[in-house]
Amino acid sequence: MTFTACSEGHAPIEDRIHAAEAAIDSGNYSSGQEICKTLVADSSSMTVTQLCRVGVICATLADRDIDREANMVLASRILGLATAQNADSVREFVSSLPYEQQAPVATALTIPANPGDRPTTFPDEELGDILSDSLHFHNHTH
Repeated sequence: MTFTACSEGHAPIEDRIHAAEAAIDSGNYSSGQEICKTLVADSSSMTVTQLCRVGVICATLADRDIDREANMVLASRILGLATAQNADSVREFVSSLPYEQQAPVATALTIPANPGDRPTTFPDEELGDILSDSLHFHNHTH
């Protein structure tokens, strides 16, 4: 199967994901945020792993208080797309993350699709329960 990951005027998706991850890792959150915006626009052509990686970027930005609510909603939507494609792969991906990244990702996985249905805060002491619940949340195959 031949697949091109380019979209109009952008670098390939994989290159942009790597650049956003590198920006976040180096503390350059504004650059990571800008790259992330272009990635979200191309989410329909991403693999499950790429969606997960972008979800982690958005959740990490939210965890660093960078446009917290908007990034957490984006993380939720992106991870929701990945879960719809392959919930088992998402669970495996999340469980392979370093612990400090698992908590914000688990929070994103628990946000309902309707923003009005989600709580305004997620208490830190509940994150451990949220993580274990979210990893088993989408365990239904049809």
